[in-house]
Amino acid sequence: MSIREKHKGSVCRNCQIPLEKQENYCSNCGQKNDVRRLSVMEYISEALGNFFSFDSKIIQSLIPFFTRPGVLSRRYVDGERARYVVPFRMYMFFSVIFFLVAGLTKQFEQSTSLVDIKLPDEVVTENQDTVQVDSILQMMRDSMSIATVSNKFEIDQAILYALDNPDSSAQAALRELQWERSEENISNYELWTKFVRMDQDEFAKHTINQLPLIIFLFIPLLAAALKLFYIRRNIYYSEHLTFLFQTNSMMFLLALLAIVFKRSFGVDIAQVSMIVFGIYFLIAMKNFYLQSWLKTLIKYFMVLLSYGILLPVFTIASLLILYYFY
Repeated sequence: MSIREKHKGSVCRNCQIPLEKQENYCSNCGQKNDVRRLSVMEYISEALGNFFSFDSKIIQSLIPFFTRPGVLSRRYVDGERARYVVPFRMYMFFSVIFFLVAGLTKQFEQSTSLVDIKLPDEVVTENQDTVQVDSILQMMRDSMSIATVSNKFEIDQAILYALDNPDSSAQAALRELQWERSEENISNYELWTKFVRMDQDEFAKHTINQLPLIIFLFIPLLAAALKLFYIRRNIYYSEHLTFLFQTNSMMFLLALLAIVFKRSFGVDIAQVSMIVFGIYFLIAMKNFYLQSWLKTLIKYFMVLLSYGILLPVFTIASLLILYYFY
């Protein structure tokens, strides 16, 4: 595919070899001779190409990934792309491995605090493997509108009845509420009282099954927050995504290590892993955004605040949507 001449450079950004203006690709390393910064669509297209084709790039990528947080993302954004794994591929690789291992070892519940989703209350009980989700369910119930779905069906009344009578059938509920027992009302009752009538184990299973997707969908939202924090800098949205996919790869790797240590040695390193990730993320921000430590620290705490505000709301909204429509 030909590249317009104004988008070509005189030097390869990956290996620094001089290039002729007519060259579409570097003759030395094979990288495309294109000096444009990536748009979101171009980033996704490049990320999805040859998804698990890591080959020798993985070695070259892992060294700076482990030893110099944020530098790998910075190099990728600056144009050194041919020698490194695309950040999105790395993120997907570590996340897939994590959820695979977590499911196989049945340690997923004990590890949810490490995977970008911090639930409001204690996640696991001490005496059984059921998830404590009373407060989450209540938040979801409270989040459901009291608006009228139809002339004879109000969500708030249906929910209040279902809270007191979780085992009641839709037919019985409509009869007690003196509503018309139409197919529409039966369907509405079953839909809007799902969370009220479900038990903790059912909700826990639903939450666990949806966590990978929720985490993945939250990253673009956090990237938008970073875009606001660095609004005075000429940084593309796709470049914030690059940074987050790279750093969240480390989060999944640390969570994976926590599972392995817990399963193999009986050692709980969850809290240590969270602290390590917090330090890693801070250093990565400094190396990627290239600002002073003072500015980096201020924006780091702004990111933490964003997590605290956006994450619970986003998680609840996502669980509601995914439960009702999937």
